[in-house]
Amino acid sequence: MRISVLEIGALCPELTNLNLSSITASPETLRVLSESFPKLTKIAYCGMTQTNEKAFLFLLKSMASRLRSVDFRGCARLKGSFFTLFGTALEEVLLDGCILLDNHVIEDLSVRCNCIHTFKLDGCRKLNDESLSLISRNFNGLTTLTLCGVFPLFTNKGLKQISRISSLQTLSLDYNPLVDDNLLSSVSDNLQNLRKFTLSFAGTDCQITTNGLCLLAKFRKLEELDLSGLAALNVQVLKSICNDGCLELRTIFFEEL
Repeated sequence: MRISVLEIGALCPELTNLNLSSITASPETLRVLSESFPKLTKIAYCGMTQTNEKAFLFLLKSMASRLRSVDFRGCARLKGSFFTLFGTALEEVLLDGCILLDNHVIEDLSVRCNCIHTFKLDGCRKLNDESLSLISRNFNGLTTLTLCGVFPLFTNKGLKQISRISSLQTLSLDYNPLVDDNLLSSVSDNLQNLRKFTLSFAGTDCQITTNGLCLLAKFRKLEELDLSGLAALNVQVLKSICNDGCLELRTIFFEEL
């Protein structure tokens, strides 16, 4: 039995959480649908590689101000102009793989949505150092930040700005080539609330050394660590982290290619 998109709204008006991923509909249909859920606080519309900005605008126009969580991962055509519709209710923003997002989106969110606690921005290639500056200065309650992959407009100096976000509990920098000993020194000195840190296949063999990895022992509250693919990992590093420093550590990964 097949149910139309609009029938979902008619049959389930009390929904608070809706996942529309893989459902293709016209902008007008999405507008009518969005008006059917007065209590919705969480929405996912992932992997919509052919869905344009107008469709997102129509979907979100009537609900954006009350949404707490949005998951638009893998929406390659999304530019994010609609984030001007959001307000202080927004707490979780998942935008991995949204390759057209730029600094203006972060600026809009920093002005209107300073209660965000989770940012996932893996592969958002048009973000730049100013984006990181806005995040570090405006989201004082941020607990989760992911910046995995290649960011052509980031610099090593710009990436170090994440060490200002002392509230962070989860930080992921997997496959980010800008990770180096200087960054590890900065974050290990300043992010003392960190509980999960992943940097699998990050940096290069020259940029991340044994000395740099040993600095991770400063994370006294760390519970999970991913060091997969790092050539500098050795017994000295493990002894420093597991025996001398991270006494709360429960999970560690060392996978290889």
